Amino acid sequence: MNKSAHGYEPRGGTRADAVAPRSAPDIFIARDGAWFADGRRVVHEKIFRLFCDSLHPDGKGGHVLRIHDEECPVRVEDAPFLVKRILSARDEAGAPKLTALLSDGTFEPFAPGTLTRRGEDALYCRVRNGALRARIGRAACADIAPRLVSDESTGAYFFVLENVRFEIRDEDQPAVE
Repeated sequence: MNKSAHGYEPRGGTRADAVAPRSAPDIFIARDGAWFADGRRVVHEKIFRLFCDSLHPDGKGGHVLRIHDEECPVRVEDAPFLVKRILSARDEAGAPKLTALLSDGTFEPFAPGTLTRRGEDALYCRVRNGALRARIGRAACADIAPRLVSDESTGAYFFVLENVRFEIRDEDQPAVE
């Protein structure tokens, strides 16, 4: 008798034949950076890390998980990452150094030249070497608030770092090369 470790004998061939093919899971990233798979929050640290590290743009304005040669679409409520804090320090030469703490717990250099805005209250930047968008969270907005200025005559907004002004473009406004 050919029984599996679970004590039952598969019908109609091998055990692999008895397993029905699964459809791709429904993966969703909420506005606060929380991940969900088939409606359940992803809380297992290694799975969460794998998902965050495997997220890529799909080339059509969306996102996919790319793990080895498999791809799974990912629905995103707003932006795939949330910038929780923006830390300010100085490097060895005394130059300002800004670091973003992302919703996945990683740190990376903050790039003020990538700032955009949607409406009057939502700021975004690019992360992961510019490949992905991140929403600037409330605490991070408070971190950079002293560096934000507006030009009353044009209505433009800027991020100022050591007397360098980085324009904060509207998201529908093309970048000026």
